Amino acid sequence: MKTLIIRFGRLGDLLLTLPALRDLVAAEPGPEHERHFLVLADHAELLAPLPEIDRLWTLPRGAGRAQLDELASLLDEQGFDRVVD
Repeated sequence: MKTLIIRFGRLGDLLLTLPALRDLVAAEPGPEHERHFLVLADHAELLAPLPEIDRLWTLPRGAGRAQLDELASLLDEQGFDRVVD
């Protein structure tokens, strides 16, 4: 199961998401479960050391249409089973 969690809100919103991430890991343990996180680049440094996240995706604040389209294409190639926002 491959999950993408998207959190573009403010830092406090992002921090409030972390207990849910830990609950997800506890409910679905094992290497067959991948958890990806998409955040604004400003917040990536905070999440990078977390072992619960298998891959961290970032988007620069104020990204233009071309960057959004490129990221969307890359994410689509990942074949996520579910996306949580």
